[in-house]
Amino acid sequence: MTRLKVGLIGAGQRGHSIARQCAGEKSDQFELVGIHDVFRPRGEWLAGQCGGCAVYDSIDAVVGDPRVEAVFVATCDSQHVQPAVRALAAGKHVYCEKPLALTLEDCDAIIAAARASRAVFYMGLNLRWAPFAETAREVIDSGALGAIHTAHFSETYFEGRSYFRRWNRLRRFGGGLWVTKATHDFDNMRFLLGRNPVRVAGRSNLFHYKPDPRRGARCSQCDVAKECPDYWDWKADSDEKGKGFLWETSEQARGFPADICLYNSDKDTFDHGVAMLEFESGLLATYNLSVVCARTTRTLHVQGDRGELEGDLGRERLTFSERFTHARRTWDLRQQAAGAHHGADTRILEDFRRCVLESAAPRATGDDGRWAVRIGLAVRDSCDRDGEWVEV
Repeated sequence: MTRLKVGLIGAGQRGHSIARQCAGEKSDQFELVGIHDVFRPRGEWLAGQCGGCAVYDSIDAVVGDPRVEAVFVATCDSQHVQPAVRALAAGKHVYCEKPLALTLEDCDAIIAAARASRAVFYMGLNLRWAPFAETAREVIDSGALGAIHTAHFSETYFEGRSYFRRWNRLRRFGGGLWVTKATHDFDNMRFLLGRNPVRVAGRSNLFHYKPDPRRGARCSQCDVAKECPDYWDWKADSDEKGKGFLWETSEQARGFPADICLYNSDKDTFDHGVAMLEFESGLLATYNLSVVCARTTRTLHVQGDRGELEGDLGRERLTFSERFTHARRTWDLRQQAAGAHHGADTRILEDFRRCVLESAAPRATGDDGRWAVRIGLAVRDSCDRDGEWVEV
């Protein structure tokens, strides 16, 4: 089997996941040539975790290495543009994590570079590859629902509370949760419904993780740590998950401690929000996102004039109900969904390699990435304007 030689830019949590797959379960398909991170010790640590590979001092060193055929861009969301554009200009294939960028201008810069290059540009909207989403798309495309008029999507993410001690809490790094998180779901709506929204409205609040004078600046320096359900012993957790160095060096790499208080950290995003989307056909959809929750899942409920489809990603289950006969069919997708991100990570990496080797078109392109960002920015804008409708 031909192994695709790749360079990784960004050695944070997502880069860690990609590198471990390329050096582990996908090692027959990929060869990890080298890693670059803005904090070199973190790149060195991850290279050691993956059995050893080159550690680069710059983006240019990665894209200038003749051994590197493709580049994984897994940096902080705000830093996607330079590595993607430089890699494409050097003729390297690019896999870019979502979101594409934080502004439409930066999205356009990456798209222009992709169009000017002969290399494959692959958008890492991995939810499209989850068996749950693929099966839902097949049911909808079959016409079983008839004309779709209403849809509801939601995401509840228990570990999303950690965003308030990570860079995701600040718009300048991640665009806010409507961009850094919800782009997955806005893209999934387009993927499943097969159409684009024309206007959106949203409301969001910081309901729970608000400043609390009883608490300290960080978990390890907090008088109420023992009674706080959000207390985090980062050293014990790091040992358990094998990510000790990532957390140990987080303060040097990111400029704030790993166990910064979820409540007292500086932040400019929300912990729960609701959006309404009106699509080209008149279809109305709602979406809610919450990180103050008991269970991690995504759900959908799509209604048409012939039937409806309900699903729960956390339980890997979809159910179709026929409108007039009330006949039901259920899909249990637990076996197909093994692996990271409900089976999506394995499938998307395999497909990236296939597209490169066969010069095939990706399932998700830069234009798809731009649409997801465009919707997220519009919803964020609406929230900033007290829920006004915003044209997309």
